[in-house]
Amino acid sequence: MIERHINSLTRPTDGTVDGYRALARDHLLGQLGALLVEDVTADHIVEWVQWERGRGKSAKTIHNAKGLLSSAFKTAIRCGWRADNPCDQVELQRDQRGGRRATFLTRPEFDLLLEHVPEYYQPLTRFLVESGLRYSEASALNVSDLDMSGSVPIVHVTKAWTRSVRRRNIIGPPKNDQSVRDVSIRVELAEELVAVERRSHWLFENKWAGPLRNTNFHQAAWQQAVQGAQAEGLGKCPRPHDLRHTHASWLIQAGVPLYVVSRRLGHADIRTTTRIYGHLMPQAQQDAVDALERIMGPDSVVTSPKALPKNGLSTAPLARSVRLLS
Repeated sequence: MIERHINSLTRPTDGTVDGYRALARDHLLGQLGALLVEDVTADHIVEWVQWERGRGKSAKTIHNAKGLLSSAFKTAIRCGWRADNPCDQVELQRDQRGGRRATFLTRPEFDLLLEHVPEYYQPLTRFLVESGLRYSEASALNVSDLDMSGSVPIVHVTKAWTRSVRRRNIIGPPKNDQSVRDVSIRVELAEELVAVERRSHWLFENKWAGPLRNTNFHQAAWQQAVQGAQAEGLGKCPRPHDLRHTHASWLIQAGVPLYVVSRRLGHADIRTTTRIYGHLMPQAQQDAVDALERIMGPDSVVTSPKALPKNGLSTAPLARSVRLLS
């Protein structure tokens, strides 16, 4: 079933296929591989989770393996091999879902961090927090991907670093179809990037004119920046990926619609954006109540459905059908 699912993927890279097969081999087949597809129950999944935890496997690994298993069962349903997905009945506890929780920086906290980033790496650091791109996407950009022809500078995101079947870093498609996108940035930032002296086609190059990999950036700039900022009072320990989270949090708190934020981030589904950042939108709850107060308040007038024509469409102006007082 898992092999059928992997073979049905439409845009896998060699690294993706290799990673999925390794995940199945190392974490799923030993406990579940002998079962018939139609015989697997939620109890089997629970026992497998407990088995993985007993082996000392990390929450992130369990989360990723369960995700692969769930996707494989969805393929099985499409093939008519069974009618339901037993993984849907097993909810991992919060501490089992994997990954570190997102860290959000305030503007003063980011400025403090930036002060300790070596000057050579500051353009990239500002770009990450202002664009929201994944590091694998930003470090794969060419100079030609920065489009200055319009009134607003645009970054064309069409590729990202990934792993090949031989575990080598290669350029491939981004994480999902929605990750192929255009992201606008400020003119000031775009002009700063254009003015950088470089010896290659990479938008962000290392000091040897090659692409600026995550490990290079982390060792040469990020670690000392975090340590320096912490020495001056920063109470958080952010990762480079947290600049992406920070970007989203700033936009949401400034009132940018969640759909727009989701598209900038290249999320496959807006539900992902809501799950990660929904708690940052308390004002949205108040705005919804305020709107309902205006609609349902004593001074609002809504035309009775009986007054509408038989075709259900009113020919009167909207203001005659509904009057909302601000």
